[in-house]
This record gives sequence, structure tokens and C-alpha cells, in this order.
Amino acid sequence: MIRFSDLSIVKAFNSGFKTKSELLLFYFDEKKYFIDMVTNPIIDEYGKVTASVTIINNHTDRFNKNILLRQSVADAEYKSQIKDKYLANISHEIRTPMTSILGYISLMQQTELTDEQYLYSNAVKSAGTNMLNIINDLLDVSK
Repeated sequence: MIRFSDLSIVKAFNSGFKTKSELLLFYFDEKKYFIDMVTNPIIDEYGKVTASVTIINNHTDRFNKNILLRQSVADAEYKSQIKDKYLANISHEIRTPMTSILGYISLMQQTELTDEQYLYSNAVKSAGTNMLNIINDLLDVSK
């Protein structure tokens, strides 16, 4: 609720100095209006305030755009957090079995293998190591 004494016109009359008020007005049509009022008192030769000049600016559009901007930023931050959690979770779910596969390949390579089997196991091990590096990079990016 606006007190009459808070309005810049009243402040200027009471103080004799330039004043500024910012108001959020609610009208019967349920619309909100954001305005600011700058009031300069007019002082006579006796030092008394006799009148004032008030400039009223309607900043409703800017006010509404700022609200939308804040909501958009909050939405974007929330979506970014969800994405980061998803990436971390899915990367972990892929990394664990990939580590097991690489471990089994290392164990397999310690047994007697033909040259061809060893060549194939090295290819799988190399591809698995590259995949694990990519997954680790994804985890780093998501942090």
C-alpha cells in the first residue's frame, strides 16, 4: 500500500529538494503498472515551496521484460543443471561396464593367444581406452 507521504510530490513539498519515487500500481483492471516520478519543487523568494514540476515515466514494459528475463535465466539454469546431472549419470553408467571390458581384455591378453587373437584384442583394448577417455571428458565437461 502506498502512503501519501511516500509520493515524490509530497516529499518535494516537505523537503524542498528534488525527489524520486518508484511505484508499482495495481489497477482495477488487474494490470500492473511500474512508474517512477521525479519531482522538482519550485521555491519562491521566501524559500517556500509554492509548486512543483513532476515527470512521470511509465516503465511497465521494461519491468515486465525484466521479469521474463529473470524467469528465462532461472529456466536455463535449471535445464543446465538437469543436463549436467544426466551427463554425469549416463557417463558413469557407460564407464563402469567399459572399465570391466578393458579389465577382461587385459586378463585375456595374459593367456596364450594366437597372433591374430592378440591383434584383435589389442584393437578392442585401444578402442575401449579411447571410448573411456571420451566418457571421462564428458564427465569433466558436465562438472
